[in-house]
Amino acid sequence: MIAGVDATLGVNYGTVANNLPTPADVVALLKTTTITRVKLYNADPAIISAFSGSGISLVVGVSNDQIYSLGRSPSFAQQWVTANVASYVPATNIIAIAVGNEVLTASPNLQSSLVPAMQNLHTGLVNLGLADRIKVSTPHSFGVITKSYPPNMGLFRADLSADVFTPMLDFLAQTGAPFMINAYPYFAYRDDSKLSIAYALFEPNTGVTDPATGLHYDNLFDAQVDAVYAAMGRLGHQDIKVVVSETGWPSFGDAGESGVGVTNAQTYNGNLIKHLAQVTGTPARPNAAVETYIFSLFNENLKPGPASERNFGLFLPDRNTVYNVGIQTGPSPPMNSAPPPPPGNSTSPPPSTPAPASPPPPPPPTAASPPPASNGTAPRPPPPPTTSPPPNPAPAHPPPPPTTTPTPPTASPPPPPPVVPTPPTPPPPFSIPPPPPFTPPPSPPPPKAPAPSTPPFNPSPPSPPMVMPPPPPAGILPPVVPSPSPPMASPAPPTTPGVTPPPSGKDTWCVAKPGSSQVDLQNALNFACGEGGADCSAIQDSGPCFLPNSLFSHASFAFNSYYSKSGRNYWNCFFGNSSLITITNPSYSTCLYP
Repeated sequence: MIAGVDATLGVNYGTVANNLPTPADVVALLKTTTITRVKLYNADPAIISAFSGSGISLVVGVSNDQIYSLGRSPSFAQQWVTANVASYVPATNIIAIAVGNEVLTASPNLQSSLVPAMQNLHTGLVNLGLADRIKVSTPHSFGVITKSYPPNMGLFRADLSADVFTPMLDFLAQTGAPFMINAYPYFAYRDDSKLSIAYALFEPNTGVTDPATGLHYDNLFDAQVDAVYAAMGRLGHQDIKVVVSETGWPSFGDAGESGVGVTNAQTYNGNLIKHLAQVTGTPARPNAAVETYIFSLFNENLKPGPASERNFGLFLPDRNTVYNVGIQTGPSPPMNSAPPPPPGNSTSPPPSTPAPASPPPPPPPTAASPPPASNGTAPRPPPPPTTSPPPNPAPAHPPPPPTTTPTPPTASPPPPPPVVPTPPTPPPPFSIPPPPPFTPPPSPPPPKAPAPSTPPFNPSPPSPPMVMPPPPPAGILPPVVPSPSPPMASPAPPTTPGVTPPPSGKDTWCVAKPGSSQVDLQNALNFACGEGGADCSAIQDSGPCFLPNSLFSHASFAFNSYYSKSGRNYWNCFFGNSSLITITNPSYSTCLYP
């Protein structure tokens, strides 16, 4: 047990899996650890209820697809707060509402709705007398930072500063809410061959000194946090606390994934926890606790993408630890109920080879500002420059062999369809007025930026969970689970001897497969419109593709939207064997498939 860390240590509770313990068993497990804060990606009533009386602080999530309606309708926001927050307090210690996940990078068409949604939810809390104890914020991808080295030169993306961040920071300062950032040194190391792994893992290294301030950094985590503080300072705010809403390291991955493994994951998370326990703050904010949420609580076997995406957990679904980071205060309690049967692709990751520390490096040059990171499984555009990266002339890992990718349904047998439990009974019924007629806001073009002068990295995080949510208000689609983080970039397509891959590329579309079960379609629709970052505005009430109002039709549009934004590779049309690629354009009337 590590003393002193409980006040700042939290964990993300993701549920993109079909073999996790019940919410009651999860709470019992958490009570045997020093974890005192939990962040959710939605407002699942069974999970929120399970935390009643536990003493564990809870951050409740709003799915990205609800943000437009919450921003337009104060009455809808009031009903959301009443149903998903007020119904559970004070028995459940809800401390914050996380509005969406990485909205500005995952769903740019919602940029103009994000701050109004936050304001309306806060007003709802004020009306119920809960605003003093429950704050409203939104987690951001590190891709909103266009410059992060040296830390003192941290800068928000220019296209977001005036229209989004200025009013958002004013709101956070006025309400006493924190700025939430998803910061992943793992992605920095994975994407930048010059970065020292010792610097990323909190291991001994020479570090770097910010030439503007003279402050010395011996780990990338602190440098990323201080870059965010500097970016807020440039917009006139030194009065807002930074909360790291996601960070972590995968314990297992595919053959070509650099840096993954039990040893590195244990080293990163273990050193992070010790660092937080010391309450030394960061060089720019010394002695200030950094509230941090590790991603994630469990390995999640249904997450798409490379194997690393399914192996960020501290615990296995059977509640045994993946590795020891010193947070357990006692043995895991017995299960109250039998867990679902384990899937065929869920295995304990093997240990990795320890990465040697890097030799003393010279400070790197300042990189130019690259374009923002993208979400989805398609290859990412150049991300923000590395924050204070000591180059590593002798990389801890050799150049990776060609990567592999999950084989699509037609190339090899797909994973078994997820077993989704019956949605739990929601809180006492209430009447939510349907939101105003939907006119989808246009999605602005991505900003242009010069190419970076040094190899960039993308600290965009992996993505959290999808669950069957409570019944939605009439006239809108069921809530979907937001993306905590975009899936990692898809590697080269897999090849299977004797099997011809399906068509892909231009003049192909991804649609729902006839005969798919309603559960599979709903589960896949939730992922595409939430975690997958697809633009599903056209299938909202009054949208051009809302009719026919059927799950099959809506799923087809969502699948194709995800397929299109991810690059139209055949492996992007993989939705648990509930989708297929067609060469016939499924557009109809005013409903145009991208």
